Amino acid sequence: MEGLSYLFLLLGVFSIQGSSENLEENLALKGTAVQSSTFYTSEATKAIDGIRYSPSGTPHPDETYTYCSITSNQLNPWWRLDLLDYYDIYNVTITYRGDCCLEQTTGVEIRI
Repeated sequence: MEGLSYLFLLLGVFSIQGSSENLEENLALKGTAVQSSTFYTSEATKAIDGIRYSPSGTPHPDETYTYCSITSNQLNPWWRLDLLDYYDIYNVTITYRGDCCLEQTTGVEIRI
């Protein structure tokens, strides 16, 4: 069906730096994440838990669902992070999963 898609975020690779006591601090770790739906056990919080790769050290196909934030197949999936406070943001880093599927990022919008 046209228009349906998944939203994949590899765990821990959503990083936001801003003005705080420690300028290298990943503010995303302090936030609350939600998403439009959840595929398998791939809830939104897995994108901000600080884990960049599976325990084996690299993304592994059998572990993808365990270590990623993934929405169900749906029209206009979304993922949102609330930092729970106001910050002067100077850097946002989003890294997509490294094992496949880069084409799924086509049309992705980042709104701040």
